[in-house]
Amino acid sequence: MLKNLKTILILGLFFCLTVILTGCLNQPQVFLPSQTLNSDAKILVQPVLFKNIANFSTLSLKIGFDSTVLELARIDSSLKPQDFILTKEISDNVISLALVREGENELAGPEILELKFKVKKTENTKLILKEAEVTDNQDKLIPVKLKNAEIEF
Repeated sequence: MLKNLKTILILGLFFCLTVILTGCLNQPQVFLPSQTLNSDAKILVQPVLFKNIANFSTLSLKIGFDSTVLELARIDSSLKPQDFILTKEISDNVISLALVREGENELAGPEILELKFKVKKTENTKLILKEAEVTDNQDKLIPVKLKNAEIEF
């Protein structure tokens, strides 16, 4: 009897760990890949990658930058414009982006936004991923894992 109880407890623990780890692996992720900035660079292209956002309704993020060194020139996206609306606001050295899903298309893999900055002067600087939020199609807030949240050039 005691042996059966131990087996049941071990199986229960294994099941709980599997559920927890599966949830962590499928958690939405936002990250900034490392970049290098040449001393003669006029443009800095910084990708922002998203993973595991297949069922999102809205995605918003805030990225801090030094406006004396960088000026946001353009945002490009791998997402189809007919399926998503992208809005941006810049204030106090923070870029606030909101991506709202309009269509029903599934997302295939890591999705990319590219932030293209004009380099005003060659100087050490940083981009800082300050915040990211994702809501699902029932408007439930989903925790987001931030990776490489600070990139130094």
